Amino acid sequence: MDDAELNAWSDEVENNTRRMGQVNRYYELKYNTYKNIGIEVILVLIVIIIVNILGNIIPENFEKYTIFVTIILAVGIICRTASKLYDVFIRSNRKFQEYDFGDPNDNYRKELSNNDYYTKNTAPLSSMTNIKQPVAGD
Repeated sequence: MDDAELNAWSDEVENNTRRMGQVNRYYELKYNTYKNIGIEVILVLIVIIIVNILGNIIPENFEKYTIFVTIILAVGIICRTASKLYDVFIRSNRKFQEYDFGDPNDNYRKELSNNDYYTKNTAPLSSMTNIKQPVAGD
């Protein structure tokens, strides 16, 4: 094996090692985010269970408040989980810390700008006026 082949092989091993580290870091951050979402859901479910148990112990006039608190907590955790999952899904496939908003030159955005309702459906100012022009001899 000569020096050129050895250097090429060494560079390839170095690049593969660096890429494996990047892939591992990506999945580490992604799975930590999923873990945090799961922990939040579990904690809110525990709070909901505690509130319902307390609702059975305390007098009946407080039962409507426990139902209200349960509904608020459930809706809150659903919204929060949905927003966090959306955040995970719009991130880049290569670097978890970066967001992937798409290519600004894609055809969909061009089509939207070409089919803009307001630019196509606005009449010129002259057609909006109903002022009659004076006729000679009036």
